[in-house]
Amino acid sequence: ESDGGNVTVGLTPSLQGPARIGSAGGSVTLKIDPAAPVDLEATTTWGKIRDRSSAKQPLPAAFGGGLGGRKLVARLNAGGVAVQAHASGGDIDLVAAESLF
Repeated sequence: ESDGGNVTVGLTPSLQGPARIGSAGGSVTLKIDPAAPVDLEATTTWGKIRDRSSAKQPLPAAFGGGLGGRKLVARLNAGGVAVQAHASGGDIDLVAAESLF
């Protein structure tokens, strides 16, 4: 959680959950390994949920619904760890990434 800045988190196949990620005054970036079993609920108050992946490493199709809006609910790899992400004052950027940092 951050009260005044951006947050970047990597979601890996070894993630133990549940996880709650938030920023009150910035954006949230989720770097998602395509093999991670995740149940994601992402919301924003004022921003948008955006795909920032490269053409070489696109987001899985499960994340397609809700992009560009303020709420996205998606299940990746049959689901698993519950991840909630919220940005009050910024955007949520989703990035498909095997190498997380």
